Amino acid sequence: MRCAIATGLAVMLCGADLCAQEPEPWDALLAQIGLTRQTAQLAADRWREGGRGRLGSFERLWDDWSLIEPTERQWAAQVLTDPGNLGNAILWAAERLDAPLTGPPVGGAGPRGAPASPRRLAEAIASVHLTAGQPLDGPAQTALVAESQRVPEPLALAAAVLLEACPAALACRNKAFAACGSPEGLAAFGGEVRRLATDWDVSAETLALLEQVDMGQLLLGAAHLARAMDEARSFLPAAVHCPRTFRWETPLGRIVIGSSRDGHHPAADYLLLLDAGGNDIYRGAGGTPDPAHPISMVLDLGGDDHYESDGEGTFGAGLMGYGLLVDAAGNDTYRVQRLGLGAGIGGVGLLLDLAGDDTYIADSLSEAAAVYGVGFLADLAGRDQYQCYTMSQALGGMRGCGLLVDAAGDDRYEANDTDIRYPSPQTAEHNVSLAQGAGFGRRAHPGDGRSLAGGVGLLTDGGGNDEYVCGVFGEGTAYWYSVGMLADMAGDDRYRGAWYVQGSSAHYAVAALLEGGGNDQYEATITSSQGFGHDYGTGVLADDAGDDLYRYSAALGRGNASGIGVVCDRAGSDRYEVPALAGSTTPERPGVFCLGLFADLGPGDDVFPPDDPLAKPHSMWVRPEPGGDRTNSWGLGMDQ
Repeated sequence: MRCAIATGLAVMLCGADLCAQEPEPWDALLAQIGLTRQTAQLAADRWREGGRGRLGSFERLWDDWSLIEPTERQWAAQVLTDPGNLGNAILWAAERLDAPLTGPPVGGAGPRGAPASPRRLAEAIASVHLTAGQPLDGPAQTALVAESQRVPEPLALAAAVLLEACPAALACRNKAFAACGSPEGLAAFGGEVRRLATDWDVSAETLALLEQVDMGQLLLGAAHLARAMDEARSFLPAAVHCPRTFRWETPLGRIVIGSSRDGHHPAADYLLLLDAGGNDIYRGAGGTPDPAHPISMVLDLGGDDHYESDGEGTFGAGLMGYGLLVDAAGNDTYRVQRLGLGAGIGGVGLLLDLAGDDTYIADSLSEAAAVYGVGFLADLAGRDQYQCYTMSQALGGMRGCGLLVDAAGDDRYEANDTDIRYPSPQTAEHNVSLAQGAGFGRRAHPGDGRSLAGGVGLLTDGGGNDEYVCGVFGEGTAYWYSVGMLADMAGDDRYRGAWYVQGSSAHYAVAALLEGGGNDQYEATITSSQGFGHDYGTGVLADDAGDDLYRYSAALGRGNASGIGVVCDRAGSDRYEVPALAGSTTPERPGVFCLGLFADLGPGDDVFPPDDPLAKPHSMWVRPEPGGDRTNSWGLGMDQ
């Protein structure tokens, strides 16, 4: 039975025909060379076996580039419908990862008809002990009931709801990793998964275990906790007076229900940390850095809080388990080195911030990053700053779904490209970012059978005047059997990057950047960007409206080495400071199709490239590759 996570799932699961969209320009363009959208696709006999674990969501878009833009629109609308609903986020990720949630319904009876909250809290804690195989004796049970009586009613109820979800979540997690055989085997496997996130080496034994991970069970466990967190915060008041702190040690971690005063929470193995308010400092919580403590949850009700740690696996980090952090209000600062702020490495990491001007700082594998799991970061309001170096800000690694949703506000997303810590193979003067909506797979030697397909990375910003900065691979990018997308739905936005940015893919991948409106600026300083597909890759850049500026060193809408690149600007007076529109393409494989497409559709006074002899207002043009095979390599453009 499919899990009942929330009442609004019909929108997310609708089977709308993505082909039934408004008329597109591509049919008229392709007719010039005797092709249609059905026939103008990547070569049907292209190599498909280079990435083990390819996802259905990738395969569908890779097979038909005309579905990429409407699919991104649908995905962005889905995740923005109720971005604070953690249960829906898990379901959305499960659909992308081909991991249907099957099992008993998620969620409990809720507060109605439940026992008195302090009693319910004591029973929930006792159940945790029982699940861990260490039931409480009589004196401990008596002490627990007495202590629970001192917890304010709403806090006791919220804590009980969260703890009641733990046994089911733990059971699902254990089923997901049953092939590991023992706690020692699970710990060893966890180390291999963590290493796989950054290291090319992988053993045959690890590959075999990876294929036995039951992703549906892993995400079902996360759904239990996510649904409980949604329920707990739904009935908590904005502020709760809590004069004292409740503490209790369990085999699965410490339980702390904190006071409403300013506080300091040291790093510890927390099962649950519920803070009633105040300006707090956290040194480590809401993460599972070791398999012995597979669940950690934080719920902070208010205050300007500082979440700071030099360690790994904290503040919304699921490493072989589940890490959840929800902050309800305040101007907060989040800082980790790596593996945090919505990171899932063999697990699920969730971070939700409901309000305030917030700052997120990390080096790598953070801010909605996932490898064999789900990393989710949602910020619902405020002017926010996101800072990282690499593999962050919506990274979908191997069998991973990285989802970053910022609902509103003037935000800045930066993948640092001035302090060169991770020099790119393309150019050592820039970092390899792999950020801001990036898909990434493991490309090994073609014949060794150990290449792993990437996952899905989606960054969706609902509104505001935003800025995006990165180095190489970013702003809607993908590599090796993966999908990377950035969707910014409104505002005057600026995009700046170096190489493989702004709707650009490399090597058997699908990438897209969708701009919903506003006067936007796009700048790519080197090459292979702005609607670019390379080596059986597809890249799409679509802008709906506004007076936009494009700066780039090569042609907009360009395919290379049997790839497809697409650029479509639908409205506004636009300026194209580029060498050409509709890129001339390079097959590199004789007889294999390659295509670049460009379209400017709406009314407006556009400024076209002065050095492009073919691209003219109110016209269509065809650009064969000079000296190439014009039956297989084309650049097609139009101004409508």
